[in-house]
Amino acid sequence: MQQLGSALHSRGKLLTAAVVSEGYYVDGVPTAVFGSVDWLNIMAYDGGSPHANYDWSIASINRWKSRGLPAAKAVLGVPFYSRPGYYTYSALVGMDPANANRDCTTVSGAQQCYNGVPTVKRKTQWAMANAGGMMNWELPQDTTGSTSLVSAIYDTVTGGGTPPPSGRTGPITGIGGACVDVAAASTANGTAIQLYGCNGTAAQSWTVAGDGTLRALGKCLDVTSAGTANGTAIQLWDCNGTGAQVWQTQSNGTLRNPASGRCLDATGNSSANGTRLQIWDCFGGANQVWRLPA
Repeated sequence: MQQLGSALHSRGKLLTAAVVSEGYYVDGVPTAVFGSVDWLNIMAYDGGSPHANYDWSIASINRWKSRGLPAAKAVLGVPFYSRPGYYTYSALVGMDPANANRDCTTVSGAQQCYNGVPTVKRKTQWAMANAGGMMNWELPQDTTGSTSLVSAIYDTVTGGGTPPPSGRTGPITGIGGACVDVAAASTANGTAIQLYGCNGTAAQSWTVAGDGTLRALGKCLDVTSAGTANGTAIQLWDCNGTGAQVWQTQSNGTLRNPASGRCLDATGNSSANGTRLQIWDCFGGANQVWRLPA
């Protein structure tokens, strides 16, 4: 594997491997391999009761990580078929469209278990925060349209969320219960957006607008210069209808800016007064979870 990795990497190619999720063959892979591969596709299926359930699958990835596999190289595999009968997901949905939102169904008197859309989305959310990606077995077993499992993964990764429910006004709280605050209550373009102890002032009163913007003091929460890089600061700016001012709620409590693909983040995982807000890769940590006005 080391020789193969060196040869492939020198040619601009990747070295990956599909590996089992549990049992002897996990420990049988030398940890020295981890440095040679770009990632391992962990086949977190064909096990667990019911088949490939959420907890069992996550435990499978964590076992590899506990041996020293970096999270960024641990790719979570999901099944597009059932056990024990090996019915394809597309066949199961064809029998009953409601099966797309289930993990088990009865076929010819026998229970068949698989992963439906909600579980695949939940696994994807976990993988975004704790692993290096997603893979599946196998594409021809998927459906198309709204029941597609590949689409469920894609929508989760790309933040297929929605604008927060509009019309609510009040504080937005984050890590440590601190409030999202306009520094010094200034209305000047470019004013820093920070965390500060909640004090009930207008500088901490945010309105959730129907266009996906978050507004205070007559202006919008804005990504500076429409930046997309990690660490780009958040500021107050005239509302202008650009993607730099749109925020989407995610199921894990994060606020994602779809234009950058990154989430509203409290710098340094801090809740101290004056902590600047920024955008950062979405991972669902405490410094990226926000509670919108009630």
